[in-house]
Amino acid sequence: DPKLPLLTFSHDSVFENLSLNKELWKRMQFYSPSAGTYSLVIRNAGVDDTGKYSCKVDEYVLNCEGNMQPRSTGESGFTEVVVHHPENNLHVSQNDAVINLREGQGSFTVYCNITTHSNNKSAFEVTWLKTEEGITHPIFKALRNSTLQFLSKARDHFVFNRPSTNLYSLTLPMAKETDAGIYFCNVEEWLLNPRHKWYKIAERTSGNLTVSITAEDVSTYSTVCSSKSLFDFVFIYPFIIIVLLICVIFFLYYKMRKGGIHCLSNTNRQNKSLWKEKDILQNLSTSPC
Repeated sequence: DPKLPLLTFSHDSVFENLSLNKELWKRMQFYSPSAGTYSLVIRNAGVDDTGKYSCKVDEYVLNCEGNMQPRSTGESGFTEVVVHHPENNLHVSQNDAVINLREGQGSFTVYCNITTHSNNKSAFEVTWLKTEEGITHPIFKALRNSTLQFLSKARDHFVFNRPSTNLYSLTLPMAKETDAGIYFCNVEEWLLNPRHKWYKIAERTSGNLTVSITAEDVSTYSTVCSSKSLFDFVFIYPFIIIVLLICVIFFLYYKMRKGGIHCLSNTNRQNKSLWKEKDILQNLSTSPC
């Protein structure tokens, strides 16, 4: 394997970076704990730092003219460094479940429970998928940077929740017949390396949630109640018309009754005046001439 120079410390105490990797240069630290002992430290080692390391020493001496000149060269043995990714310890709950619902009468929730993970600094990306008629497609995704993506073409409303660090849930409110199928989630565990780049450690899928949706019974009552305009036409408008008719009937009854009483009083008055005239005529007829 070719050797890649990293750092040079000259006889006149001058450092020179020989590495083309600027990020690695920032992580290197050189020190000399004692005379004749030199050390190079690489901080925050990552998988890319795996390899064999050695050092080369050039000895310089002062010549008669007062200049430093090389005298001998030596090289150390190799120090082999192997940096591993964190052990894959990602596990997701594999419990299967079955739910039966009636269309439009309930909701269901697909849980994604991460029971163990590989590193305390891990971030997760969770994708919910649905299988119907043998075809699996993603419907919703929660990225590690807290961005949410709606991936379903059949439904545009989900309720996402994260009750705890390792528990995710996706709720489908007011389930429809087209929501029937097999649901599960896929979890990706990501970790930030020393170079501040994300890499995927592990990937796991959950158990299946089988959802059956029974079609809603279509009746005249449900059809009418499901439409506001039809409900108003069948119930509200007739009620208003009936109330108006009752008011008109009562008004006409009141007018007719009042008119009848008035006519009766006039008739009695006329009868009374006629009887008085008759009495006068009788008196006149009986009076002596």
